[in-house]
Amino acid sequence: MYDFYWDGFLALDFTDYCARVENNDLPPDSYLGCVRVGELCFDLVTREYSEDEGIVLTYDLYVGGACDGRVAGINDNLEPVAYGYSRLIPDYPYEYAEGSDFADTCISMTYEDFKTLAEAEFTKYINTSCYTNKYDLPAKARAQLKIW
Repeated sequence: MYDFYWDGFLALDFTDYCARVENNDLPPDSYLGCVRVGELCFDLVTREYSEDEGIVLTYDLYVGGACDGRVAGINDNLEPVAYGYSRLIPDYPYEYAEGSDFADTCISMTYEDFKTLAEAEFTKYINTSCYTNKYDLPAKARAQLKIW
């Protein structure tokens, strides 16, 4: 349905991620890479909600070309600052549209199985999240790939 572009979380990275989780060598809030589709960017991140639960693999969605009117930040001179992601396209706006957790760390899977699971999760989120209508996520996902 959507053409996902795996940008920065390749099979070698997935193998390293699995080994680091197994060895308790991956801190929470570790950025692993991103997956893009159209004007959307899903960041893969580890989180730890409680010590009992341990590390969980999550994803955050950023919607390119969307602006809710708030500035991304203010510098010391009280001037608006560029969007953090906008390295390739200066001041390209984007909005944070939450995301979700995978069922666990996914380290028992092969990379191909993980990709299949992740793309199914992303597709579901694009089509049924509380942001689907607000940002027209399906149209954003079908747009030409834009890396900002």
